[in-house]
Amino acid sequence: DQAVREALLALSSDWAFMVTKDSAADYARRRAAEHTDRFDELAALHRAGDPRAARLAAERRRASPFGRLDARTL
Repeated sequence: DQAVREALLALSSDWAFMVTKDSAADYARRRAAEHTDRFDELAALHRAGDPRAARLAAERRRASPFGRLDARTL
């Protein structure tokens, strides 16, 4: 679920809008890259069966703007 949250945050239309309108473009690029990196990290840990994936996801979920998003329902 946290990987889906990170993917949605990385794909937010606000980042692309901010870049194309040159409105805090560096910030938008940085934030999109951070979410992409988090997604990649969670996906790699999950694929490897690493138990740190669950702990990392729980830490990030606490700060999530999406509440209790369930990826299975998308």
